[in-house]
Amino acid sequence: MKNMYKLTTVGLAALGLALATPSSYAQQNYDYSYTFDASGNYLTVSGSFEGYLNEPGGNLVTGISDVTVFYTPSGGSTTEMTGTVDVDTYNGSSWVPGGVLSLDGTQNNFLFENNSETQNFAWEGGNAFANPGSLAPATTFSPVTLANWSLVDPPSVPDSGTTAMLCGISLVALGLFRRKLA
Repeated sequence: MKNMYKLTTVGLAALGLALATPSSYAQQNYDYSYTFDASGNYLTVSGSFEGYLNEPGGNLVTGISDVTVFYTPSGGSTTEMTGTVDVDTYNGSSWVPGGVLSLDGTQNNFLFENNSETQNFAWEGGNAFANPGSLAPATTFSPVTLANWSLVDPPSVPDSGTTAMLCGISLVALGLFRRKLA
């Protein structure tokens, strides 16, 4: 019977540790920004989205949703893209639903576009383009400067449900351990 308590306590502790390790595959919120620089006249496109980092220590973020896009032209004020933002990826011949962003910008392949198709921000094959509609002049589809790209990878933090489960498992393990000592 002693070995059963020991095995149960060790098993619960291992389960608790496994659950405490946050999953890199969980959907997270990311912040991004890119600045187009054209001889002192710049346009910064920034915002946030939810997505999945494909592997621990990886570079690609997929499953993009809940995108916000803000345009800030040189000398102007920041304005948000209007309407629902659609996310597409270029498949070699056309834009199709999807989208991939990379932490370092080298594998970006996405189009953020409002539902009326009057404003967009695209990045494919090492080139980027932005059309803020009437907010500012459109940029040309030009080679990117990776130093102007920023995608913040948020720290992995267990959600509140996981934390509550870990507390419950810990209490059960503590109770079993104390019972064993008695």
